[in-house]
Amino acid sequence: MKKSIEEVLCGKPVLTTAKKYGIPKVTLLYKPTGKTPCSIKMGPEPYLQKDQEKILVKWNSDVSRAGFPIQQQQLMSSVQILKVEIILQYYFNEKFFSFLLVSVAYEGTE
Repeated sequence: MKKSIEEVLCGKPVLTTAKKYGIPKVTLLYKPTGKTPCSIKMGPEPYLQKDQEKILVKWNSDVSRAGFPIQQQQLMSSVQILKVEIILQYYFNEKFFSFLLVSVAYEGTE
C-alpha cells in the first residue's frame, strides 16, 4: 500500500497504479490526499485475534502432519467453539464454563 501511495504522489496515474497493485482506484484517490487516513483499515473487524489464529494454524498443521487433513466444515466449527470458549471465559468462571463447553460440543455432534 505504501509503495502504491508513493507512486501516486510521484505523479503516476492512479488507474495504472491501482491495476498494478490490485488496489481499488478510489482507495488510491483518497489515501494520498488524506480524505481517508492510511492508518485506518476498511471493512469489518476480524472474527479472531492474531493469537487465536495462531492457535488454529498450529492445531491444523499438527493434525495434518498426523495424517488427518482438516475440512472446511471442521475448521469453521473449531473457530466457533474457540470463540464461544473465549466469550465464556470472559463472562463466567471456569466451573460454569467447562459445563457449557461440554454441552455445546454435545449439541454440535447431532
